[in-house]
Amino acid sequence: MTLIDSSQHPIGSKEWKYAQENEIDPDKRFWEYNDYGQKIYKIECGFGVQTLWDGGDLLWEKKYGHDWKEWTKDQQTRSE
Repeated sequence: MTLIDSSQHPIGSKEWKYAQENEIDPDKRFWEYNDYGQKIYKIECGFGVQTLWDGGDLLWEKKYGHDWKEWTKDQQTRSE
């Protein structure tokens, strides 16, 4: 499973979230339904436990969050 959809929308973008929410083919989306009918991330996303679907924000943070956190920390250090 890649972290970019077939339309090459970057993870976390509004277009990507819309495409994921409206994706009919279960093989092309990053979420599925659990036994209670809740949307959860697929196990292939690497969270290890059932994690409620939040529109893809956790997946974005997992993929890119470390770079973003380092960048914001660097920006704060520069402004002091």
